[in-house]
Amino acid sequence: MTAQEPLTVGVVGASLGKSWGAGTHLPALRRLPAYRILAVGSSRKESAQATAEAFDAPLAFSDAEELIAHPDIQVVSICVRVAHHEELVRAAVARGKHVYCEWPLATDLLQAEALAALSARAPEQHMVGLQGVRSRGALQAKELIAQGRIGRVLSASLTVRLSGFGNATLPRTRLHTLTPESGTNLLTVGAGHALATLTTVLGPLRSLSAATGTRTPTVMVAETGEQVAAEVPDQLTLAGELTDGAVVSVAVLGGAQPGAAHFSLHIVGSEATLDIQPVTPTLPVQIAEWAIRLTDHNGSRNLSSDGAEGAVENVAAMYDALATAITTGGRVSPGFEEGLATHRLLAGIERSAQTGSRVEFTDPS
Repeated sequence: MTAQEPLTVGVVGASLGKSWGAGTHLPALRRLPAYRILAVGSSRKESAQATAEAFDAPLAFSDAEELIAHPDIQVVSICVRVAHHEELVRAAVARGKHVYCEWPLATDLLQAEALAALSARAPEQHMVGLQGVRSRGALQAKELIAQGRIGRVLSASLTVRLSGFGNATLPRTRLHTLTPESGTNLLTVGAGHALATLTTVLGPLRSLSAATGTRTPTVMVAETGEQVAAEVPDQLTLAGELTDGAVVSVAVLGGAQPGAAHFSLHIVGSEATLDIQPVTPTLPVQIAEWAIRLTDHNGSRNLSSDGAEGAVENVAAMYDALATAITTGGRVSPGFEEGLATHRLLAGIERSAQTGSRVEFTDPS
């Protein structure tokens, strides 16, 4: 491949009108000259063909393994449910493909460890969809701290409010979020993105204590009125300590109404305070543009990240970083190692909540 030739990509899990792959990944890829969408895959041939036509992709597949095996595809994007991530990542790595796997990387820590080890042995690039690691706002806040603009970090508190987890009514297509086996719930999605974003700004956690609860134990199926048991927590609070000794608190709260402000982050330093909100209230912490206000002895002023916001822009920035890593041979970020670190944090949260004990991370990286 020469520098001018675009990378050919196949997106697994792309159906028009209802999928993250078609609604976000394909529009993001289409705006980037570094990529050419060669193939899309869906569980039904008809939907795959319709999506391929809509995005000018020459190939459509109803079998993900066939898409991955195609010799002309260089990058495989995995946008299906988490339960299928492991098998598809393994297939793509075995075929020597570069991989963008959506978050969560795996259904549990053991799977994440295995995939990270597999990635480490392969020469290709493997990115995980923790968009907050590359969030313009998170990187700006990190730089402000690194420049000493707030002095020494004393504490931080992050509150995330989620709709779609912990609500009393869900559509049938969301029922898988009620079981731990699916790998998609408030802890893995809400807390995973929140913690990956927070540690991008502040650095890794050294220890934490957590409490979880299921405040909506039964959920009504919107289409039928059937009552279904919820087997996963819909509320989380934790108190943690960073490696430098600063203390943090995180609350990930399910059951929010659509339209509620999604997050607020407050970082207290020895010389100043950062107060952070999303510019568009309903966008999540890993995607939104950040309204950053710094308050010190001179008063308050706006230092907003002033970047493009929204899921498509956010994912396009991720793909741009992946293309750079592929063409230069540099380390991709966020890679599977960052994904594993976040899975370890989530496992620590579950262990702390179950045992009532504080969890220490001897290797926070």
